[in-house]
Amino acid sequence: MNKIQRIAVVTGGAGFIGSHLAMTLFTEGYSVKVVDNLSCGKREKIPAGAMFFEQDVNDTAALARV
Repeated sequence: MNKIQRIAVVTGGAGFIGSHLAMTLFTEGYSVKVVDNLSCGKREKIPAGAMFFEQDVNDTAALARV
């Protein structure tokens, strides 16, 4: 049987709320992509196993590639 992959993109995923959301989604079976420019967040808060993209969400061209 073909299993559908669930993907979530979490902006601000290196911050307090975003990192908790990313971890919850990851434990629920989502493939998690974290986008954060690390202006306030910390890299070590990003859940292991999540794909990390260090960029600003205002860069729409870069965000579209995520």
